[in-house]
Amino acid sequence: MCRKIYSNDNFKSSQWTDLEYEYSAQTHEFLSSHKQYSMTDTNLIEMQKCYSSLWSVWTIKKIESPIIFAISFYYNAWTSHYLEQSGVNLSIMLESLFAPLSNTELSHQIAYNFCWFIGTDIESRRRLYSFCKKFYSLRSKIVHGNVPDQNELVTLIPEMFRHCSDVLKKILLNEELLHIFDDKKKKDEFFKKNIFNHSP
Repeated sequence: MCRKIYSNDNFKSSQWTDLEYEYSAQTHEFLSSHKQYSMTDTNLIEMQKCYSSLWSVWTIKKIESPIIFAISFYYNAWTSHYLEQSGVNLSIMLESLFAPLSNTELSHQIAYNFCWFIGTDIESRRRLYSFCKKFYSLRSKIVHGNVPDQNELVTLIPEMFRHCSDVLKKILLNEELLHIFDDKKKKDEFFKKNIFNHSP
């Protein structure tokens, strides 16, 4: 299920929006909690900036760009028909943005970098770290052929999708972060350098 927003002028304004989905048992969970969303001028300005940032990165077409890789799998998660598929795609997105160059303690390092990047204080980072570890436990069940608990799917995947949206928004609205996350080595140095700082 996804919200589509249409614009004919590079998001200087929006013409209309609609909700697109394929009905399944999981869709009912989403639709029952669906809330109306209204656009503000600030939303449009942010969308325009995100669109411009995406366009600037995409036109270079660097295959090895972590940000392009992340956005591709975010899109795959967005258009997947099943929560399991969305979850796996979101985990690949997280890995492209938050995994270190080494593969040691991967889920811990991804969770740590993730919570440090979008958390605002110690308590929110603790919650995000714990949440990310739960998400990775669910992802592990999915990719190793175990049947995941439906309640976990319905709870964890949409929440992770929201967090991933926040991550991409933060990167796309900040030119400095965009350049850092567009290069694997710069991204790795960024996390190493800032490991003891309070916020990015």
